[in-house]
Amino acid sequence: MASRFDPRAFIEAELAEVSQTVAAESQLGGAFSFVPKTAEICGILDRPSSALATIATLAAPPAETLPWDADLRRFVDQPCPDDVRPEYWDELTNEALSVSKHWGATALSAGWSALDLFGCNPDPSKRRGDRDGLVKSIVDLRIAVRIVDLTHAYAALKDLNGHVLRHRPALRAPGAVFLWEAYPMTAGP
Repeated sequence: MASRFDPRAFIEAELAEVSQTVAAESQLGGAFSFVPKTAEICGILDRPSSALATIATLAAPPAETLPWDADLRRFVDQPCPDDVRPEYWDELTNEALSVSKHWGATALSAGWSALDLFGCNPDPSKRRGDRDGLVKSIVDLRIAVRIVDLTHAYAALKDLNGHVLRHRPALRAPGAVFLWEAYPMTAGP
């Protein structure tokens, strides 16, 4: 029998996780990519249970909403393949997550396919720019760029000097595969 959802326990667990993250970051001297709002969360615990259920539901992680979410999650969670430099792997997986998070829904609504975003040559060591999707193209540029616009026709990439490059979504050469198909999943320990 499934246990009943306890919103107060959910929020207290979230508080503990935020506290652990804050402690770990401060010990490492790192900068936060977000600012936890623990004061607001603490104030929530004073509310009635019915309000907590609504708040806890809203605070839960979003369900998979993009068609590639499950495959992308498995891809970024796997260890670096032996034949790939760890720095390249980190950049590739971080860029894939970032593009999906910040631009995935926009790309999907603009008519981009998952291959337009996450496509590459079946043998990624043999570079084929005409098969590379947005993520692989950004990583292989070897310069720092950020996406500043995404339309049905192109993604505008801006470098540190203010120059704008455009990546077009239509993969011209047949044979492109997803990143998670090109890089073999490694076996566990």
